[in-house]
Amino acid sequence: MNAPSVLDVARFNPALESLRGIAALAVCYTHSLAVYRLDGSQAIWAVPIWQQSPAVAALTAVNALFNPQVAVLLFFVLSGYVLTLSLERQSIASFYSRRALRILPAMWAALLLTYALNQIDHSGASVSDWYAIDFAQPTLRDLYRNLALIDFKVSSVTWTIRIELLGSAMMPLFVAALRLRRPWRIAMLVALIAVVVVTRTDFRYLLCFYVGALLTQARPRHAWIYLAAGIAVCIALRFSLLEITHSGTAVLIGTLGGSLLLAGVLCRHFHALETPPVRFLGRVSYSLYLLHPSMLGLAAILAFKFTAAPILGTLMIFALSIGLSLPMAWASHRWIELPSMAAGKVVSTAPWMVRGVGSRTEVQ
Repeated sequence: MNAPSVLDVARFNPALESLRGIAALAVCYTHSLAVYRLDGSQAIWAVPIWQQSPAVAALTAVNALFNPQVAVLLFFVLSGYVLTLSLERQSIASFYSRRALRILPAMWAALLLTYALNQIDHSGASVSDWYAIDFAQPTLRDLYRNLALIDFKVSSVTWTIRIELLGSAMMPLFVAALRLRRPWRIAMLVALIAVVVVTRTDFRYLLCFYVGALLTQARPRHAWIYLAAGIAVCIALRFSLLEITHSGTAVLIGTLGGSLLLAGVLCRHFHALETPPVRFLGRVSYSLYLLHPSMLGLAAILAFKFTAAPILGTLMIFALSIGLSLPMAWASHRWIELPSMAAGKVVSTAPWMVRGVGSRTEVQ
């Protein structure tokens, strides 16, 4: 008997939300590692682990398992998967309006808070260039340009939001491609891979969204094989040479890793992903991702006052930043995200938005 297609399962899968929360936590951990010049290096992840001190190597090993590059690409693959299911039940106009209201209000609120907090002096001893640049005092012009996603000087993590909006804009085309015969679907995949290889633009990340869309038609089996392969890709990519970090090769490998992890979660029920703490992390993951940089800055200021040891300081920054970020993320989810999504539902049910088929599903 054939395994059921993922289109046959419930539209909302809490494990996917939890997976997104774990990916957001991986990004937060990496940013904590990037504050200090660990072992005197501006980018400790670019130093082979065998050349690192034992304490730093232990931190890097954890970072390899929770690979931030794969985590970010997993966000995009997850979006492609979930948005494909969502588009089946609503018009394109409704989809776009709900997606904009899902993404933008929380991002704008986080940017305003980050701009205000970054006016504080964040200078400290032995910090990396990344930290010094990301936590320099931004101008009003920087804020305006970041709110418009022209550049990202107030909050560097918002570069991914521009990708999310681009991917969302392209999803109707990708969903239409799924209805074509297999050779045409493969041709679309090959074309997107070519874009990754030959360009360094935002368009190369569209591959992630299309792969996520393709996974809605997959019948994945053998969860542990997919998960083991995905983790192996995470580790291999993290310990690869610096030269591929921002290359098309890294995007291809990272997309593969994220897709394998998603496939593993899709074909098995994991109780660990449905425990209350992990579910909470998943629910607030978007706001956690957006607000973490500003809370990281506050945590770093506190760490600078209490210790001059980079290893201890790094651990303090991670613990403090998560402790500060989670309540803020909950508040943002409760009072910004949920009302924005409710407004999106209202807008999407306006007469000129309604296509008139079926009930609508939540855009995650």
